[in-house]
Amino acid sequence: MADEMTAKPQLSNGSFYMTHLYRWLPLLVVFFFIGYFYSDTFLYLFTQWSQYQVGGYDHGFLVVLISLYLLYDKRQQLFSVPLKGSYVGLFFVLATSFLWTVGNVSDVLVVQACSLLLILLAVVWAVCGFACLRVVAFPILYLIFAVPMWSFLSPPLQVLVADVVYPALRWLDIPALRDQHIIILPAGEFLIEETCSGLRYLLAALNLSVLYAYLNYTRFSARLLVVVIAAGTAIIANIIRVFIIIYMGHITDMQHPLVQDHLNFGWILFGVLIFLLLVIDILWHKKRARSAASSVVQKQNKILEKKGVDRDCTEQPHLRTSILITGVVVLFSAIGPLLSYQVHKNSVESEAVKVNVELPIVGNGWLLGTWDGDNWKPRFHGAVEALGDYQKAGQVLRLYVGYYPFQGQDKEMINEDNSLGDGQVWFPVYAQAQPVLSGKSDFLEQIVKSSQGIRRLVWYRYYIGGRLTTNPYIAKLFQVWGVFSGDRQAAVVVMGTPIMDNNIEVSRATLVAFSKAVQWDDVAKNQLKE
Repeated sequence: MADEMTAKPQLSNGSFYMTHLYRWLPLLVVFFFIGYFYSDTFLYLFTQWSQYQVGGYDHGFLVVLISLYLLYDKRQQLFSVPLKGSYVGLFFVLATSFLWTVGNVSDVLVVQACSLLLILLAVVWAVCGFACLRVVAFPILYLIFAVPMWSFLSPPLQVLVADVVYPALRWLDIPALRDQHIIILPAGEFLIEETCSGLRYLLAALNLSVLYAYLNYTRFSARLLVVVIAAGTAIIANIIRVFIIIYMGHITDMQHPLVQDHLNFGWILFGVLIFLLLVIDILWHKKRARSAASSVVQKQNKILEKKGVDRDCTEQPHLRTSILITGVVVLFSAIGPLLSYQVHKNSVESEAVKVNVELPIVGNGWLLGTWDGDNWKPRFHGAVEALGDYQKAGQVLRLYVGYYPFQGQDKEMINEDNSLGDGQVWFPVYAQAQPVLSGKSDFLEQIVKSSQGIRRLVWYRYYIGGRLTTNPYIAKLFQVWGVFSGDRQAAVVVMGTPIMDNNIEVSRATLVAFSKAVQWDDVAKNQLKE
């Protein structure tokens, strides 16, 4: 009878979950406002996940489901962790909101998406405390694999594939030439494009290996080793794929089916290698250290339950403190969108400005006129354009100036949709443009090629806020600085000349002569007319 009198009252399941709903209510309120303030970024991610394209991010919904499952799997830890607001977390909410603003005013959607992920972490830290953040950090950070931010790996992967495949072909005495990421054989050319870089396989390997290592290992070194092995396997699998395709194209005079349809072959090869790794791991570690660790966790949970986890669940932070921190978090998270709104409001006023872009008059015998050449023209969305042809003693050159009195979404100078070709007839040849120096002027060098085989040597560079750069990332930073300094004008200058008889040095000499005859500061300064 005494035991019954002193027995601790148990909460029913309904009361248990209602109690936790009350505990987590401040975080749910903040997440509601986050969804409203950053709805454009959420919509951007949803659009990316909804579109199927080679090298795309249509796996994003699966990543989100995995993240939600990981959170659900940690529900017992979340039920027992004490919730206590953090003033340090408030600082990170403000910092990440400002970082999102930088991405928004510079029109870099990837920065906005990554910042949103950091905002979610900062909000959990501020509202629920660091102990709660440690529990949910991995499930939230796992969403990074759904963020369209991994394309920067494609160019170095393309170079790596060419660096390995080309020597292997030469070692087999296969007559081959290499022009950056183009492998030239007697039977034809193989262009190692972004879809051939292996980024898709690498991203899939990272997704699977990070999740597998997290669920099956406890030591960081072991987890890191699993991820490194899986990533290396994906890269090696793609290199083997490209080598086999090129080799089969060589011995069959480009008639083998793999030459035309090689993506499915790559996934089969990747799947076989990953499956072998999984089998090896299972055979090598039949009894994992995680099994012992998980049993210890289960024993600790049982002890906590006996000591009264329900009592901890009903302990609430001070109501006034909770309301104060929640309100400040909502305010800080709104600062970024409010700043961005003001910036874009000022941009709308600039759209009414009439812009006249004039081509320069060049000395040293260069004449601006009409030239019955090809139809090459760079593509820069939203730019006010000027295009002209120059001639001098048999040398011909086309100059393009794309001017931006202001920049906005889809009307920006640095954008992956902009190109030195039109995407239909003209296409860039190299994965990455190469820096060149003409006198005291820096340029980026690229080759564009038409579907008819016509090639042009192209030099280009950027002007933003009166500053010159050939680095697109620095150009984005200048764009942000221009927003806050008031000088938002930008221009891209492109000049290209035909490559005759495959003599690129003659074409390069033409560009050097022209660049020395132009006053580039005058080209970048355009007159604004109401």
